[in-house]
Amino acid sequence: APLRRTFAERSVQTATGWTLGLTAPVGAGTVRASLSRSTVNAGTNPSAQQFAIGYVHGLSKRTQLYATLASGTSSDGGNISLNGSTGPVNGSASGVDLGVRHSF
Repeated sequence: APLRRTFAERSVQTATGWTLGLTAPVGAGTVRASLSRSTVNAGTNPSAQQFAIGYVHGLSKRTQLYATLASGTSSDGGNISLNGSTGPVNGSASGVDLGVRHSF
């Protein structure tokens, strides 16, 4: 089965970060995984890192079920945000994302 991977790196005036992603077809669906890290280039250089793994299952050509588990940690005064919720400074956060996607 073919594997697809992506790598992106981005630097702005105040932060540097990168993301590494991987997708692999499995049966009627796709396994997805990602690893990312971001560091603010100021003060104590606070940073955050996140790992996520998920599965997307095709029910039909236009409908998919999805599930994702993500976990992140932060250090040096940084914090991590998952699904729009910000975690504690110098702490960790994790979350689950479940849903149905339908294209009209």
